[in-house]
Amino acid sequence: MMNSAHSEQRSFYAKKERGVATLFISFILLALMSLTAFFVNRTLVIDQEVAGNYYRADRAQMAAQTGLDVVQAQLNTPDRSTFIDGSGNLIAGPHNLSSSLGSTANTFGTLSLSVTLTDISPPGETASILAINSLGCWKESGAGAVAACDTCSTSCPANAEVSETVAFRGALTGVPSAPLTAKGDISLNSAAITVTNTEGPSQGLTIHAGGAVTASSSNLESLPGRPSESSVASGDDELSSISTDDFFLKFFGQDKDTYKENADYQITCGGVCNTSVSGKQGAIIWVDVPPGDSFTINSNTTVGSAANPVILIVNGNLELRGTASIYGLVYSATTNWNNSGGGTSQVLGAAISEGDFEATGTPNPTYDSSVLQSLANNLGNYYKIPGSWRDF
Repeated sequence: MMNSAHSEQRSFYAKKERGVATLFISFILLALMSLTAFFVNRTLVIDQEVAGNYYRADRAQMAAQTGLDVVQAQLNTPDRSTFIDGSGNLIAGPHNLSSSLGSTANTFGTLSLSVTLTDISPPGETASILAINSLGCWKESGAGAVAACDTCSTSCPANAEVSETVAFRGALTGVPSAPLTAKGDISLNSAAITVTNTEGPSQGLTIHAGGAVTASSSNLESLPGRPSESSVASGDDELSSISTDDFFLKFFGQDKDTYKENADYQITCGGVCNTSVSGKQGAIIWVDVPPGDSFTINSNTTVGSAANPVILIVNGNLELRGTASIYGLVYSATTNWNNSGGGTSQVLGAAISEGDFEATGTPNPTYDSSVLQSLANNLGNYYKIPGSWRDF
């Protein structure tokens, strides 16, 4: 009986000890589960904060990049007055461009951005190389206390800064030396056309041709006292031997596809096309002519001006009639530019034919170096310098 009582007592204490151990282990497991849940929740909160910070930073970065794109796009339009004044000088800024982007607010927040331009051109040049710095900001919806984000500044909690350098390339990289230039032959026949160059720096050169020139003294007007026949440069092997693509490249510094893509106006027109070009100033105008047609400008039509000349490139035959006047450079991209029709039309600047030129009409090219220099210095596009982009 004694042994049986002791056995029961030992069994009772053993069960009690196992219960205490089980309870202790349960507490440990519960504590571990609680800690695990806490750290998992903490990790989720941190991940959410990181994702939120990344989202805000990404929005600010996109706003800053938009600033660079907007500035370069506007610099490459005929009207650069936001950044360059009428004298060609840089308006440094900062420029708040938020209003230029349309509505920048949405249900999640508001974008704002500011750009600053710095002229880093070589001595003697103005606004030829520009450093553009763009600051973008993002303000969360309901964050009205963050006034620094309304007009973008580095005080805004979510801001990003990017910069790049752009360089200006003039639309006319090779200024012609004569009012009438042709890769092939030039024949003025018995037309009443007058080719005029009375400017001393160009030595009064009237015609520059890769082939033969047929003209009379009545067709040519050069410097006083200079014989008209001596103002003609014909049979130039440099012009006649190069390809038409290289001939185009010689004057414009780009291939035709690139130049057409960067033109301010791209027009397709055949027949009388006065309204397509009338009144356009300070621009590159590219015209495609349907096969078998001519691009004709007649009557009292003026294209460009002395202060804002144009580059008119006609991919086909061009006819100037009546009293049409073009201030700038006219380029006919055809194997034979046959200008028929009468009148007293004028090209005030220079005219170039990619092939032969035949005058049965009177386009009357008159050399104007100031117009051509304006095209070279003021008309063109800004291009990003490779490797200049950076973020901060």
